[in-house]
Amino acid sequence: MKHTALAGLVAGVVLGVAGAGFPSATWGQQETKRKSQAAQDAMRAMLKAATPGPEHALIGQFTGVWTATVESFDPSTRAMVTSKGTMTNTPVLGGRWLRQEFRGEFGGMPFEGLGHWGYDVVRKQYVGLWMDNFTTGCMVSAGSYDEATRTWTLTGKMPDPVTGKDTTMREVMTVKSPTEYVSEAWVPGPDGKDVKMMTIVYTKN
Repeated sequence: MKHTALAGLVAGVVLGVAGAGFPSATWGQQETKRKSQAAQDAMRAMLKAATPGPEHALIGQFTGVWTATVESFDPSTRAMVTSKGTMTNTPVLGGRWLRQEFRGEFGGMPFEGLGHWGYDVVRKQYVGLWMDNFTTGCMVSAGSYDEATRTWTLTGKMPDPVTGKDTTMREVMTVKSPTEYVSEAWVPGPDGKDVKMMTIVYTKN
């Protein structure tokens, strides 16, 4: 009986101490549950960021082959010159991006351009990347869409070959009809005010 009473006393003390501060099985289970929930939340966020939405559907309307009529500013003559080209837009990566391939001419020389245009779900911005055979640099741009005017405005930076510094370019693209859209490019002038350097009218083939 003495041994049994002693054992009971020891057990009571141990349980009391454990309840007073030692980690318990319940704490371990709660920590495991917390980590599991955090992992699930992270996975949901990643899936949301990877899922195309209505913004991507808007970009999808530009899919196809378009004839481009280009009016551009010639710095040497300070006049606007007209040229022709073709833009082929193709959805890639499950509609997350629109691949843009341009072929035409500028100043009597062949011109080729390649771009990708999409919508960043995390940043909540339309984003673009453009490169062409007139430079070894590229332009990265970002901006927004105005539903009332059906206009996208994206601003980016590109290297100026004359100064070696980055210059800002603002592109304004407006949908006129299901078969026509217009893209305008603006750059800062000598007085700091934006000057239009290019207008391209795209007509769907």
